[in-house]
Amino acid sequence: MLRALILIIFLTLPYAFAKDNYVRDIVTDDNIQGFVLGKKDVIYTMELNGKLKSSSLYSYSNSGRNLFLSDPDIGHQGFSIYEKDENNIYALTSALNDAYHALIFYVQDGKLESKRLIKFFDSDFYSVNETMPTISSDQRYLIVRGRLASRKMIFRVYDFDVVKKAVHLNDQTVDLSSSYKYQWLMPADNLVDSDGNLRPLQSIASDGKKIYLLLGNSKINDKAIFSYSLSGNIINYATTLRIGIKRALSDGNGYFYEPEGLAVDPGGNSLLVLIVTGNGGKHFNRIFSIDKLALN
Repeated sequence: MLRALILIIFLTLPYAFAKDNYVRDIVTDDNIQGFVLGKKDVIYTMELNGKLKSSSLYSYSNSGRNLFLSDPDIGHQGFSIYEKDENNIYALTSALNDAYHALIFYVQDGKLESKRLIKFFDSDFYSVNETMPTISSDQRYLIVRGRLASRKMIFRVYDFDVVKKAVHLNDQTVDLSSSYKYQWLMPADNLVDSDGNLRPLQSIASDGKKIYLLLGNSKINDKAIFSYSLSGNIINYATTLRIGIKRALSDGNGYFYEPEGLAVDPGGNSLLVLIVTGNGGKHFNRIFSIDKLALN
């Protein structure tokens, strides 16, 4: 259904940054921190419970919203899903208060079977960070984020088959800190908007050929997407992204407008962006579409 809806949108709406290009809502009282497209029109989300200050993963399908995975060690930013088949699913998440590792969970027939740490960075890296593990949509690569300093972000790209093999062969923490295929530094200027304000990295996506970085704060202002090659060469970008801004202005009197998630659509021609709007009492989680060719 999601794939069909995306196709209808692209057949009927020309692209413009100011246009709505609305795809769907995700209804929840929790704060969504990211989303992943699964098979059979399933959408997975990472959601932060504001009262408990804990993150959990949920699945949305024709059967409704269901808790997929809950664990006190799950971080607040970045996750990915690998569906080996319908009954065997792996989830990678940031690790709470851990700048160097990610967690990998194995869920079989809806039951958690294993959990372990994967080390991607050593202690020479900045100690405040979440690794934001992201599997490319073709499932060939895994991308993680580290920091050399507060605004010096470094990305490592791994062959996902290497990651899977290492996890399979180890029962304890898996050390992949020296097994990356590519490593590159993102320019710190990406983190500053036209008004000089911090524009934080919110989400990562990849189609296996390019890496897309979504940046933006919660203010009613422009958001940004930067596109890089796997080896870190800048390809294109958009720094005046205003998709869904009209809805943000009407939701909660324009209190906030924050990009929280990014994914590659199943057809591969567009990006899907999760925008959260509203106010402290009520918020809306909407997915919008952006044609890749519209990036500068």
